[in-house]
Amino acid sequence: MDQRERRIGSGGDITLDVTRRDQIRSALDELCAQRRNCELRLGSELFTSIFLKLADESFLIDILMPRKGNEILRKDRPYTISFQLRSVPYSMKCSFAGSSELEGWEALLFSLPEVIKHSNRRSSFRVAPSGGRPMRISIDFGVGGEVRSGEVKDISTGGVAVRSGFSGLLRLGQRVSNIKIDLPGQPPIICSGMVRRLSGTVIGVELEKLGTIDHQQISRFVSARQQEDIASGKQEF
Repeated sequence: MDQRERRIGSGGDITLDVTRRDQIRSALDELCAQRRNCELRLGSELFTSIFLKLADESFLIDILMPRKGNEILRKDRPYTISFQLRSVPYSMKCSFAGSSELEGWEALLFSLPEVIKHSNRRSSFRVAPSGGRPMRISIDFGVGGEVRSGEVKDISTGGVAVRSGFSGLLRLGQRVSNIKIDLPGQPPIICSGMVRRLSGTVIGVELEKLGTIDHQQISRFVSARQQEDIASGKQEF
């Protein structure tokens, strides 16, 4: 999609803003087609949802979870919805327009935004493990005193996405400990983190207290995977 570049803020950061109606509709149509995850903050609570369908002057997302966030929403009030593509954060302000039925299920209706903003500065680049070399991870989620294991979906120096059927017992903002990441051919990385994303069976954890050596290990792994993808002709997403 075409985008307009402008400078904002005293620091001179660059943002790329999607401003035309056709650009906004194209972006939201893509997000709905891919069932992209999004986040909405209500006070101190951060709720995770999924883009479902684009309508004429609005779009639908699924019912916000956890703690029945949909019951906190107020009609005609603007809310900021954020999401990520290619590890780049986007945000947009939309007014809540109520609920609507979609394929027999209730969904939340929001008006189309006037602008979609994102920063062109990436804090970290995420890569998926090689198909032939799955990466395992174990985390003490503090639920029942058990350490659970899962499969790494993607990883960066800032965080890791884990596939685990145990996501329904967690909450956003929950601190987790004794994270053990088994990078291929390297000593395991031990650190702590915080649950930042919940989407189905995928848990997003922000990594904390990474030592210098651990940070370098992940950086080397990410760089190597990028080179593998470039060599194989795969496109970044």
